[in-house]
Amino acid sequence: MGAAGIFGIVGAAEGTVGTIIANLAGDKTRNELLKLKGLDPKYTTNPYATKRMGLAGNFLNARTPGAATMENNIYGNQAQMMNNINQNATDGSQALAMGAQANAQTNKAFSNLGMYEDQNYMDRLQNWNGAAMGMVNEGDKLHADEIRQWQDKVNITMARNAIRQQQGSNMVENGKQWASVGGLGGGGGGAAGGMGGK
Repeated sequence: MGAAGIFGIVGAAEGTVGTIIANLAGDKTRNELLKLKGLDPKYTTNPYATKRMGLAGNFLNARTPGAATMENNIYGNQAQMMNNINQNATDGSQALAMGAQANAQTNKAFSNLGMYEDQNYMDRLQNWNGAAMGMVNEGDKLHADEIRQWQDKVNITMARNAIRQQQGSNMVENGKQWASVGGLGGGGGGAAGGMGGK
């Protein structure tokens, strides 16, 4: 075997070693990408949004704060007025007139209480709607995060495939280069042998 043949074998061996090293480096990169895929953070619903929703639901279904006390005060005032009327009225017609006036005041007080409770309910409903919108936003964030995670997986898969393709291309190119170098070496050796024969 001449120098050209040895040169071709050494070149091929060197190319093979280089390809193996490149493949090992590519494998390491692919494995690191796989580890990154496992470390991808996942969005979770904000616990404050969940608590706000629960609290808003409790408030929505509750009675207006202080309404029961106001109601008891109205009944107490009416009872006190009727007691005063019964003790101080001089005749039945006066008692009836004063009782009707007391009932009108009681009805107005209950009407005011009802309007106050209605307004308070509207405020609580608005609070609940805000909390519900917060939960909708949290759901949107969860969905966006699922899409982001999916896109990350696609990107990692594409990067791994690109590394594999590059490794394959490197192997083919190295093989071509060393085959051509070996061929030149063999041709050069043959030419040198031909010259030596003259």
